[in-house]
Amino acid sequence: SPLNLFLDEPTSGLDSESALALMQYLKGYARGKDPLTGRRRRVIVTIHQPSSHIWELIDNVVLLAEGRLMYQGPRQTINDFFESYGHPVPRHYNPADHFIEVLFKIPDVDADGLSEMHGDTNAHEMWSKCFRQWRKEEIETSVTHQSQPNWIKRKTYVVRNDPVDRKRDKVKRAAKKSTRIAIELTRRSFVGLLRNPIALGLRLAIYGGMSLTIGILFFDLESKHNIHAILLSRSALLYFVIAFCSSMSVAVIPFAIVDRGIVEKEVRNHVYHPAFYHASQSLANVPVCLVLALVVSIIVLGMTGLGRAGIQTNVHFGVILFFTFLCADATSMFVAHISPEMISAICISSGIFGVFTMFMGFMVTPENMPVWLRWLYYVPFMTYSFRSLMYIEYSELNVNASDLVQANPLKGSSFGSDQENITNVVEDSISGMRHLKRDYFGLDQVNITNAFSQPIEVGDSTLKDPSLEDVIFSEAPSFNGTLILDSFEMGNVNVSHDLIVLVFWGIIMHALSITYLCWKKHKGRRHFVYSD
Repeated sequence: SPLNLFLDEPTSGLDSESALALMQYLKGYARGKDPLTGRRRRVIVTIHQPSSHIWELIDNVVLLAEGRLMYQGPRQTINDFFESYGHPVPRHYNPADHFIEVLFKIPDVDADGLSEMHGDTNAHEMWSKCFRQWRKEEIETSVTHQSQPNWIKRKTYVVRNDPVDRKRDKVKRAAKKSTRIAIELTRRSFVGLLRNPIALGLRLAIYGGMSLTIGILFFDLESKHNIHAILLSRSALLYFVIAFCSSMSVAVIPFAIVDRGIVEKEVRNHVYHPAFYHASQSLANVPVCLVLALVVSIIVLGMTGLGRAGIQTNVHFGVILFFTFLCADATSMFVAHISPEMISAICISSGIFGVFTMFMGFMVTPENMPVWLRWLYYVPFMTYSFRSLMYIEYSELNVNASDLVQANPLKGSSFGSDQENITNVVEDSISGMRHLKRDYFGLDQVNITNAFSQPIEVGDSTLKDPSLEDVIFSEAPSFNGTLILDSFEMGNVNVSHDLIVLVFWGIIMHALSITYLCWKKHKGRRHFVYSD
């Protein structure tokens, strides 16, 4: 929406109807105001032999011949100029054609008392002198009658002497302009999203398809109480949701790259500050992230059964995903701003998210990381999302030992009376459950061995060949999820604090983006080069 639009022969090659439609559109464009600044627009067109209908649409005319100015002013007064020198427009004749033809004829200078110009043989030079003389007389006449010619445009300003009032008016104008710019840029960002339904729909389809795949793979996971489902499946599901959905935020990069050339031109022309552009892009991503978080939450929680704990758990799950998507989009937008092209931006973002997923605390807990790398555990925003979801899932988890025994794949296996075989099996089982603390069961190898040496009384019968489950869970009445949180070093997680961290993480990334754009604007002042 430029304030000054220059068009060189826009009607060339068009039929009369198309040319008229184009000029009518340009007429309406010039009559409107710029939505960002509220200023009037100007359309400057070079045109040859306009039709009479097109001629009526023109407001002001600049008539040139051989580089000389023949006339400049409103269209309504051009006939007065040529009529004063003996060449009025004939009736039922195209005015534009008449003026072009007249410029090759000698003006009737005697009619205006300019006989000294009879020595000139160049008609264009004579018409140029006639126009300068005619304009001078118009100005003198307007001064004599205390009026101004209709081709002179002036603005009237109200001057306030009070500096406080001037400052207050300046602040009001700046606030009004800023609000108008913010609204228009946000509207333009939403329009840009709606004009790319394929990109937006593809992102929604990917998130929805991923959620359906997870739902099928982990279907009804909540009802499964075996060790693998409790320890690995739930934590792996939460890890994958955070890692995959965050990495897919690279989909916002094309939206930031495509408009870069236009934005740089508008910023360098002081149409708006780059902070307004970045803020509008960020606001346009909020409803997108909200929809994606709702889709993933409904499908994953509904199919896996993890949402049966209650409405509060479901809300927490969706809120955490929402802020995670906002942080991921903020990171991708920052990378898009600092990257020279789209391919490099996508590669850099993918690399950053890949590194972040390694330090989330799922693959390696902070305690097992190298000392000089432990600080990286607290850098990724995905760390706070993952451990919050883990805390929500496991903090209230409490499984009865009898249910766990019934779901155990080793259920019903009897190991006979071979003391060595029993001890080996128990040792292998204990070592395989590396995330569980041995002292939770109150048993060690010696106690387990002694337990097998004595028969176990169950009701009125005596069990001489106890199974492994009977030994392990004879002293474990229930299975508490806090044990798993402790093994991941997440026992002291505060979900509210982690949400605050996510908010500040997103704010910091947006601040970095705005800082870079401002630096780029300052650098562009010294190198005022337009780029396509």
